Amino acid sequence: MDQEREIAYDVAQADQVPLRAIVARIAESLEIIVRAEVRLATSELKLNLRKSAGAGMLLGGAALMGFLAAACLITTFIAALAVVLPLWLAALLMAVMLAAAAGGAFLVGRMTLDEVDFLPQKTIENLKDNIDWVKTRVG
Repeated sequence: MDQEREIAYDVAQADQVPLRAIVARIAESLEIIVRAEVRLATSELKLNLRKSAGAGMLLGGAALMGFLAAACLITTFIAALAVVLPLWLAALLMAVMLAAAAGGAFLVGRMTLDEVDFLPQKTIENLKDNIDWVKTRVG
């Protein structure tokens, strides 16, 4: 905040300040802005990575549950269906049903992952605003 006050004071006294000092202040201000934007981008990316980690855990859990379900259900239902169907047909029916369940879990995990925006939107907006501000002040 102190730097912002100094900059505001210096801008108000611009007619008494040499050009070299004004350019130096602008360079200092740009450095402060760039550092702040880097901190903002870093925090946005960390937040997005946390969101994607949750989606990754959902996808991993879906894969594990699909495997365990396949191991348990295939044995049980194939044995039950083998009473009325040939063994190969019972196994095929169970494989198709398990594939459908795994596909559903995959789609839910993928939709969750699609909701994550990896671009640091706030940083991009701030950079555009800063560029516009510099253009109005310089131009």
